[in-house]
Amino acid sequence: MAPIEFRLPKPTEATQASVDQRKGPLTEALMRSRSWTAELANNPSLRRADIARREGLTRARVTQLLALNRILPDAVQQIRQRTADGKRPVSIRMLLGLARR
Repeated sequence: MAPIEFRLPKPTEATQASVDQRKGPLTEALMRSRSWTAELANNPSLRRADIARREGLTRARVTQLLALNRILPDAVQQIRQRTADGKRPVSIRMLLGLARR
């Protein structure tokens, strides 16, 4: 019995573009935070606990991520630039430290 040979398709420009367009953890966390803030503002009966249940997170984690909205846009841009330059990625914990300032 001959071994089975697996061949992966060669990456095309379309697949490479989709890889390049993936969002990093910082962008994902900020997008979630901004989305939740808008939801909370538009729906007075919605609570953080409701969002937490829906997202499969704790209420405390939702509160932490909502705090990311307090980070200045300039700081976010500097963090993105640092990551793009190949430096060590920034953790959510570090971002939460910036939000407390």
